[in-house]
Amino acid sequence: MANPKPLPQSKLPSRELIFKHLRNGVINIKFVKKDGSEREMQATLQTHRMDPRFIPETSPNPPNQDQDVFKVWDIGAKGWRSFNISTLLEYKYER
Repeated sequence: MANPKPLPQSKLPSRELIFKHLRNGVINIKFVKKDGSEREMQATLQTHRMDPRFIPETSPNPPNQDQDVFKVWDIGAKGWRSFNISTLLEYKYER
């Protein structure tokens, strides 16, 4: 299998836009994991889509963390996961 090519920098959504989308709906993404494999995920930060036992008291994405890494709620896995924006292969927002 050929190495997947991440989205070019010009096609990457901004950090602010990703946060807006995560707070207002769901993003469908495909990205390359650290081990080199591809992963698809439906992600959100909307608390009504989360298991109430796992809703954080503070932001899962503090301003002092790595600016390319997002911690999100994975709707399919029903748990917290993270992804690196620089490894995105696909990005789609839905409300």
